[in-house]
Amino acid sequence: MAQQDTPAAGSGKTTERPRQLPADAQTIRIETVVEGDYAQTTAYVWTKDGHCFIADMQTQSLRPEQPSDTADALLHLWDMAQRTSSSEKVAARFLLGLYNGYRFPFDLTDLRVFDCANFKRAMLVLAMDHMPKAEVHVVLGDLLGRSARDMGAAFEHLAYNLRLKGAVKKEAVPELRAEVTA
Repeated sequence: MAQQDTPAAGSGKTTERPRQLPADAQTIRIETVVEGDYAQTTAYVWTKDGHCFIADMQTQSLRPEQPSDTADALLHLWDMAQRTSSSEKVAARFLLGLYNGYRFPFDLTDLRVFDCANFKRAMLVLAMDHMPKAEVHVVLGDLLGRSARDMGAAFEHLAYNLRLKGAVKKEAVPELRAEVTA
């Protein structure tokens, strides 16, 4: 058996370290403890001379789709916002609310449309926006390798395409560069 060290919860990464157990070791108990969204399974072995060893320890998420990185969460919501199902429109309105909450108010009860993973993504992005170092379109532009002006135009197009109140008229929608239209 191998003992595994797990870094901070949510990372899902483990590093195995081989461990030599005494020849007379016998497994006496396997214990699983669930805390929140994580389960830790530990295998204990006992030797004839009364020493107890942890032979194997694993921690895993009960929700493997659960996001743990804000940048990934923001990119995922932006990708969702480009499509047209009801939850994807909620993602678009949520991001537009962060972009300009005065022009695009967002009803928090709309978050009920999200599944658990997307709700957690939205909460990660909302936490990021609580005390922002930059506005959401600037952060997203950095992640996508686009300028803040291009991302601002992309948000305006998104609002126009959704026909949201507060969106600019067709003539005033900023032009997107050719590579941005994808």
